[in-house]
This record gives sequence, structure tokens and C-alpha cells, in this order.
Amino acid sequence: MNLQQAAAFSDDTICAVSTPPGTGAIAMIRLSGSRSLDITFQIFRPANSKNTQENVESHRLYYGQVLNQDQLVDEVMMAYFKAPHSYTAEDVVEFSCHGSEFIQQRMIELLINRGARFAEPGEFTQRAFLNGRLDLSQAEAVADLIASQSRTAHGLAIQQMRGGFSQKINQLREQLVNFASLIELIFQSGKCFEKRHSCGHHREAQCG
Repeated sequence: MNLQQAAAFSDDTICAVSTPPGTGAIAMIRLSGSRSLDITFQIFRPANSKNTQENVESHRLYYGQVLNQDQLVDEVMMAYFKAPHSYTAEDVVEFSCHGSEFIQQRMIELLINRGARFAEPGEFTQRAFLNGRLDLSQAEAVADLIASQSRTAHGLAIQQMRGGFSQKINQLREQLVNFASLIELIFQSGKCFEKRHSCGHHREAQCG
């Protein structure tokens, strides 16, 4: 997806399985977008009935059930991250469910049926970039971090993701701007000196 297409989809709420494909003990399913919480509470019933959509707090875990109408799909932990304090700088919800492929698929189907769209590959990170949460270097570092297989690769990716490379680029840019300003100043000073020198010779010629 290019940036023009991404802008067109920026109002969509997207969902995807964020853990590796296959069966495991736990899987994570993530939503991002303005309707994340609204869609979530169409399928999620908190164990504590006081934890309604209106009073759910950011950066907290909530235990409850995912239901398809009255049919239990799974017992899950739900975390809500209110914009802009999330990975994408949008409203984000993350479900930690059991890692059955059937459960993962069923939950994705429920979210899509309630109005979410299945995310394009890398779209969560793309949204983080488009929303100013990450710069281009940091966005690329996310993929490097996921793919890292050694301590060196891991360390470089972590440094880049935390803005180390971007900071160096900004420092170099500032130095270049200062250098260019200095050259401009010297050039302007030289022109002024040349102009004064030329005027002096002109006056001497008139006096002579």
C-alpha cells in the first residue's frame, strides 16, 4: 500500500493477529483506529460489569469473555491504549486469547463483521509513521528488530528504533546548516569588502 492509499484508509479501524501464525498457548489480536473500543465492546463482556465502554481506562488490563451473541468464543484479557499514547498514535485494543487457530480466526471474523478491516502487512507500523509516532528510520528498525538473530543485530535495531540514527542525521543536518550559514556570511562579507574597496578606488580617481 502506498502513502496515497494509506491516507484513503486512515479512517478505517484495522485488525490483525499480531503473534506468529500457528497454534500456541497465547495469541494476540490487535485493533487500531477510532472505532476500536466501540467494536471491542460489541463482542467483549468484562467480568466486572462496572467496566463499561464509557469508563474503561487506558493502559489497563480487563478480564472477560468474547461472545458471538450468547455463544462463548474464549475468555480473554483486553488492554486499551487511548490515542495518542499507543503504538500507532490511534486508539488501540489488544486481546490476549488462547492460541487456538480456530479461536484466532473466529475473533478476527467477529471484529470484521462489526466494522473492522483486516490490516495490510505492516499497516500498524505504517500508521505509526503517518501519525508521527515513528520516523522512517524507526519504522524500518521495527522490521530489523523482529528479524534480528544476533546480539549485534538486536542492539543496532534497538538503537535505531529509539531514534539513535535519526539523532545523528539531525546533528549532521544542523552542522551542515551552520556550515552553509558561515559560508554565506563569508561570501556576503567578501562582497561588501569588494564593494567598499571599489568605491575607494573610484573616489581616489575622482580626486586625482
